[in-house]
Amino acid sequence: QYYFNDKGILFISGEYVMKSYAVGIQEYGASYQAFGDALKEEYIPADVLEAIRAKAEAKKKAEAEKAKKEAEKKAKKEAEKAGKKAAEKAGDEAEKAE
Repeated sequence: QYYFNDKGILFISGEYVMKSYAVGIQEYGASYQAFGDALKEEYIPADVLEAIRAKAEAKKKAEAEKAKKEAEKKAKKEAEKAGKKAAEKAGDEAEKAE
């Protein structure tokens, strides 16, 4: 048996199906996120679906921000490298002029 709740799907196993009879009925839960795209959105509660989408959007935004920072860092490093080369070139030209 299984049930949908606000956290995910709750699977219920009868006695002696998964463990010994003495253990009794076992319950196992799986979050909606664990199913990825395999579970139709119509089975997911609206508030949970909204939270999943918000989390995915926040993750996407964080990844974009990280990529932007890395690109800025790389550009700064390249600019510093180009500046050093220009300074070295100017120094070499000054030595030649002497």
